[in-house]
Amino acid sequence: MKKFITILIPFFCITILYSQNTAKTPTKATKVAKQAKKTANDSKEVKDTVNEISEPKDSKETTNSEPSKEIKDVKESINTANESKESKSEPVKDSKEVNADNLKSTDEIKEKNTSGGIEIRGERNPSSVGYYNDVKGTSIYAGKKNEVIDINKTNANLALNNSRQVYAKVPGIQVWENDGSGIQTGIASRGLNPNRMWEFNVRQNGYDIASDAFGYPEAYYTPPLEAVDKIEIIRGAGALQYGPQFGGMVNYVTKKAHPTKPFQVETRQTGGSYNLFNSYNSVGGTSGRMSYFVFYHNRSADGWRNNGNYKIQTGFVNLSYKLTDKIKIGLEYTRSQYESRQPGGLTDGQFQYDPILSNFRTTENVNQGLQNEINPRQSNRARNWFSAPWNLPVVTLDYDIAEKTKLTVKAFGLVGERNSVGRLGSINQQDLARTGNTAFNIDNDFGARQIDRDWYRNHGIEARMIHTYQLFGMENTSSFGVRRFIGNTDRIRNSNGTRGINYSLSETNRVGDFTMRDASLKFQTRNHAVFYEHLLKVNEKFSISPGVRYEWIESSVSGHLSTNKTNSGTSGRILLDDNRTTPILMAIPESVSNKVVLGGLGTQYKVTSGTNIYANYTQAYRPVLYQDIYAPSTTLDEVDTKLKNSTGYNADTGYRGVIGNFFTFDAGAFQLKYNNRVGTIASNRRSDLNSVIASNTGLQSQNLRTNTGDSLSRGVEMFMEYDPITHFFENTQWGTVSGFVSHARIDAKYVRSDVPIAISNPAFRDLVGQQNGTLFLPDNGNFKDLGIVGNRVENAPDRVTRLGLTYTFKKIFSMTLQNSQTSHVYTDANNSFSPLQGNTLNQNGSLTSLDTNSQVGKLPGYKVSDISFVWNINEIFSIRGGVNNLENRVYATRRAGGYPGPGILPADGRSFYLGFGAVF
Repeated sequence: MKKFITILIPFFCITILYSQNTAKTPTKATKVAKQAKKTANDSKEVKDTVNEISEPKDSKETTNSEPSKEIKDVKESINTANESKESKSEPVKDSKEVNADNLKSTDEIKEKNTSGGIEIRGERNPSSVGYYNDVKGTSIYAGKKNEVIDINKTNANLALNNSRQVYAKVPGIQVWENDGSGIQTGIASRGLNPNRMWEFNVRQNGYDIASDAFGYPEAYYTPPLEAVDKIEIIRGAGALQYGPQFGGMVNYVTKKAHPTKPFQVETRQTGGSYNLFNSYNSVGGTSGRMSYFVFYHNRSADGWRNNGNYKIQTGFVNLSYKLTDKIKIGLEYTRSQYESRQPGGLTDGQFQYDPILSNFRTTENVNQGLQNEINPRQSNRARNWFSAPWNLPVVTLDYDIAEKTKLTVKAFGLVGERNSVGRLGSINQQDLARTGNTAFNIDNDFGARQIDRDWYRNHGIEARMIHTYQLFGMENTSSFGVRRFIGNTDRIRNSNGTRGINYSLSETNRVGDFTMRDASLKFQTRNHAVFYEHLLKVNEKFSISPGVRYEWIESSVSGHLSTNKTNSGTSGRILLDDNRTTPILMAIPESVSNKVVLGGLGTQYKVTSGTNIYANYTQAYRPVLYQDIYAPSTTLDEVDTKLKNSTGYNADTGYRGVIGNFFTFDAGAFQLKYNNRVGTIASNRRSDLNSVIASNTGLQSQNLRTNTGDSLSRGVEMFMEYDPITHFFENTQWGTVSGFVSHARIDAKYVRSDVPIAISNPAFRDLVGQQNGTLFLPDNGNFKDLGIVGNRVENAPDRVTRLGLTYTFKKIFSMTLQNSQTSHVYTDANNSFSPLQGNTLNQNGSLTSLDTNSQVGKLPGYKVSDISFVWNINEIFSIRGGVNNLENRVYATRRAGGYPGPGILPADGRSFYLGFGAVF
């Protein structure tokens, strides 16, 4: 906090001095407006775009209602230049805009003047969330449910990537809030799993940033949102153009170079609770045919929970050069590095008092002092760490082959790591030091920690082409793309890590140059794909968008895993220097190939110039992930080696649009079918699953990851934002007030299951001819207390609602009060109400341990409020601030089985932030 204050004092003094002299400084609006007018008239590419002019209420631009003469001229000139019929389908962004280069860091023209202002953009939308209509860049969006978040118009805690606030206006987005640092984002919708966004195809500027889309699709890197211009979200229908994921696609679009200035600087410095210090700094500009944009980001804090400190650094470089008027090449490089201490999970008793659990606490366990304190900020793990160095090199080519034919090529790579070290035992077991030591050494006298490491070496190339042509007097568009991807992952696990408390990946069980590891595996994923989609306009209002995608996915593995299965003798074991032996199991060096064809159909009907009805049906597919089959098991989970691929579809329909500059809406219904869903079963309640686990590992495990069955998600999604003052009065000297509601009802349930119900009773012994007397019955939904058919899908709330109220004063000051409400969730397919259901009780009714491991059980619903504001002091300086979790609610959104748990992972309590920014 001292560092933050030291920086802010001179910064604040400069701000005051500048604001006192700003009246004497001539405005630049007249020059800029004239230049925009000249460029709009001279550029031949303008006729390929349509520019709708609006005056959004929550930008930083103007204070008066009447535009200047120069700006009126800009409106008239650009409207005249864009009267061509074919231009109506594509917005300004990502095309050759007014001056043949990018038009601003946000890809838009935003001219400013103290006497008036305009905003020229493709989608005329007063809200911070809108949608793409028909065609954008090389992609077709007609008939697809999509949302675009304008980060520059969003009141949110961008310094901490607060997903609850950023995605507030996207209906149905569920957020896992266990990572208050904002380093890793976990979101999902429609009953899918939010874990590190692995149900989405996650991209940055159109290229992959996750580990491996078909082998281990977890996003360990999230760009700092202060460097992001917009977030594009395409729901399940995005499978055809971007991949077969059930969730669809999320694309972070970073800021770009200023199109007219050779040098522009932006800086934001933010401080807050728990020693938060966040620094974002960027430079960019355009000179001739060359443009550049570079940012550096640094954030550190102690964290809300004990043992929750972290530090992260991110750097980014974007260089582009126009070889000709039609060809532009680019180079991007992203480097992210962080270290994050993981405080671990909590038992239900530690998180919040539970009278049911308290009845099963024994005197012995209470004497251990494990659960005398009820405090969600506590931590039983001080030695757990996580890091993920991430390098993303990218080369791009943009080629305007003809007036209505465009080609983009992106060659991308990933050189990254996923590293964790810590004590992964059940959370109801303390991380104790070794006994018998006369002098305790904090760096050497704890138990050995487990090390898990991945190395990623991926590369791929994706080419996309779009062509627009006339057919029967109507403008039609074809989009075509090919993709080639190769992912290589090396994975190790070693239970003989260091015994200290600090971050270290050193392995201690070396025999000369040889290290015996619990697992040493090599994976490779090869993927070839091709898609074709066509936008067929039947008339000016109605269009049809059929499409097809072909995927070829091949996964291979080699290496070994150790097991705990005991065999006679030492066959298959390696003798270590301390005479211990470790049995090993070679991974079968096999290659699994999958070929799949996916189809889809979208339709759209334009009711008015600003509203349309859309509908879409798209098939989805997800192959078995190698991390589910071959990853060493987490703390208490075992994996079914006979997992099956997942198939299904997404379907949605709705009505959306913008009315005037005061009302934005999108309301619709959806259905998502997910066959062979992978989930967790409390296996010690089913003897058939116990026998499977015992035969494979020799252990009786509590949880089994397997194909739990088929699920069906149905529901409605609705978003509305309304500004009544602008609607009725246009302008007022007191400012405006707008409100929004984002609501989703989700009915996500299991409709089929392959897992049989096992009933153990001695009376069945003669009936089934088995000594244990177990009767196996199909799970057809008739035994609700025993099977999962009819149960809710794990981690799927049936209601997600967010409400917000924003006050805006003359485009200078804006404040938003937001309330988020999410209903309860079950964390396993059995819908266990209490963690006690997943544990075995003694004959006297007491638990053998103090508490359960808290991996399964119901999580209650919650409500949480936030407040955030932006004060634009002038055209250069601004202040941002707010309070997260205003009422200091205690709640949790997730139970974990391994990292970063196991156990309940609480969300952060109340915190504040305050930041100063400048653009010059």
